[in-house]
Amino acid sequence: MKTTLDLKGMACPKPVLETQKAFKNPEITEFEVIVDNTSARENLKRLAASKGYRCDVSEEGSIITVTIRREAALAVETDGQEYVAACDIDAGDSITSGRVLVIKNEFLGDGNDELGKVLMKGFLYTVTETKPYPEKVVLLNSAIKLSTINEETVMHLKKLEEAGTKIYSCGTCLNYYDLADQLKVGVTGNMYDVVDSLMSTSDRIIL
Repeated sequence: MKTTLDLKGMACPKPVLETQKAFKNPEITEFEVIVDNTSARENLKRLAASKGYRCDVSEEGSIITVTIRREAALAVETDGQEYVAACDIDAGDSITSGRVLVIKNEFLGDGNDELGKVLMKGFLYTVTETKPYPEKVVLLNSAIKLSTINEETVMHLKKLEEAGTKIYSCGTCLNYYDLADQLKVGVTGNMYDVVDSLMSTSDRIIL
């Protein structure tokens, strides 16, 4: 059984939440989800990957159709990189389960912005040198520049990601700063990711 969800005009995280609701119907085996922004596209691809479902994307102008099928897929294609959906990351001793780092600004501390950039770079470097690593890093507002145009902090975040840390950059923030196409590490997140990260643990650090 196939269903079509017309979710054009919906801001994050509504497209993902509406699709998750549709997943609850076991009789539906194919979901054609129509959206009109890249953040929704990437979030739906990640949702499909997390379930191990097959996912295909077609685009015509600003209209994006994401087709999700309830059939096993070894991998889902994500921006030219293979997203392996069927295996869990073996983090070993690198990650403390439940620890979440939320960064709200590209600068660390108040005062001089140039100093703040230097401090943030040093902070992220120190995080990569201090185990155990956080399970998640959530970037909000101008902090998304740390995963896009700041090459030095991108390098540090990549090291964390390679060890198993999940890096989420706010999709609304990426669009606001016109940096959605410059994401270099991690994935595009949404408010559901933020709330889920904060509510699912008391072991969190907010900068």
